[in-house]
Amino acid sequence: MVKRRAFLLSCFLVLLSVLSVLAPIYACPAGLKIGLIGDQTASYDLQQSYQILSQGVEALQTNGVELMLHLGDLVESSGSVEVVRSQFAQATAILNCTNIPWFLTAGDHDVHPPVYQQNSSDRSREQLFQSLYAQLNPRVTERLYYSFDIKGYHFISLYTQEYLHTDSRWGNVFLARISDAQYNWLQADLEANRQKNTIVFLHKPLWYNWSSWSKIHHLLRRYKVKAVIASHFHYNQDEGVLDGIHYLVVGATGGMIKSGSPNAGGIHHVTVMNLCANGTFNLTLLPLGQGSAGPTTFTSRYVMDRVQALDVVLGNLWSFTADNPVYLKDGKLTNSPDSAGPARLQLTGLGNPTELPVKITIDFSCDDPQVTLVESQFAADAGTIPAGSSNQCILKPSYGIYIANTSSVDADTSKPLWVGTLGVNGLEPRVGAQINLKITMAFTDSDGAEYSIATQVSTPIQSIPE
Repeated sequence: MVKRRAFLLSCFLVLLSVLSVLAPIYACPAGLKIGLIGDQTASYDLQQSYQILSQGVEALQTNGVELMLHLGDLVESSGSVEVVRSQFAQATAILNCTNIPWFLTAGDHDVHPPVYQQNSSDRSREQLFQSLYAQLNPRVTERLYYSFDIKGYHFISLYTQEYLHTDSRWGNVFLARISDAQYNWLQADLEANRQKNTIVFLHKPLWYNWSSWSKIHHLLRRYKVKAVIASHFHYNQDEGVLDGIHYLVVGATGGMIKSGSPNAGGIHHVTVMNLCANGTFNLTLLPLGQGSAGPTTFTSRYVMDRVQALDVVLGNLWSFTADNPVYLKDGKLTNSPDSAGPARLQLTGLGNPTELPVKITIDFSCDDPQVTLVESQFAADAGTIPAGSSNQCILKPSYGIYIANTSSVDADTSKPLWVGTLGVNGLEPRVGAQINLKITMAFTDSDGAEYSIATQVSTPIQSIPE
């Protein structure tokens, strides 16, 4: 009896081992593997962006995707007509370098006219982009929203730029919406394909203006819509599931990214979406560049909202150079030609816009080694100074903040958060040398992971005006 029980237990363990191997297969029966590609434009170097796009397409091909969805911002519409045509030809040649079919939803940098005007009537760049893309995808000949089917799945590309130079987050949010004509088309398209599992992709996450998007959501939830996927923010973000619809934002594939840790948006990537026959799906993020190191899963919106608020508050340092002039006077550093010194650097407009403790780190450097940071201190009521540290402070939640959200942070400017005193190491410093501060803000989430965002500010050593 004992031997029989041991034999049955052994068989049971073997069965569990086999099931553990087969579980992913049965959990996601054969469906469709999709590659998701984010923005290239809003970039300091568009040629470098296209190199990253090429890396992304290669990574998706290596991972066996059967379809690629580009989430918009392929070209920079602010250029001349000839430049836009050249960029479109170059970028689409990269997308065409494989036999994988690809589809595109137009982004703001693809269609906006060069001159900024909310709700602009200038459709010249939109018409240019539409005419170029229609040569590759005749579905957009009449309008820039369309749908198609692949392997029994239905895909809907919505157009988020009907109202030009508007934005559901950084502009007049009430102008950023889907038109009645597009809504009516969407309703008819969903009804005609009601039996199919459906993926909706668009450029801007218009749901940030929920008062307008709610009408769209309530329509989508009546059908078999499994996901709504956007880009535009240049960082990945899992919005979660609402009424059975998974909302996602993919990060940039070459466009500007955050200066921070890879898990906080400081990463270029593409994404593999494994769409299963039963309508479920799983996602794998593929980091690009710099050794391709980084997370393989999306960051939650809970985390990214806080990262974004930190990024915004660091943006308040835009006037650091003007606010912190440094002059060389009689071999010493001063803040004014009329001052005897010493020169001091101040960080104002900073604080903690979140409800979590935030660690701020100030790193000093200078092009001229003769310049040193003699001493520094944080505001006495800002938080806790870690033992043995002179350049860090754990800021209290909401310290120094009046208003904070993911688009704007209003901080107390009546007193500096940090003050540093400069000194000279002996020899006279060099006029023109840059004095630099790297400011890093970080927090730890409940999962134990640290997320950080950083910026660098500089001010030059100037000679006394004659």
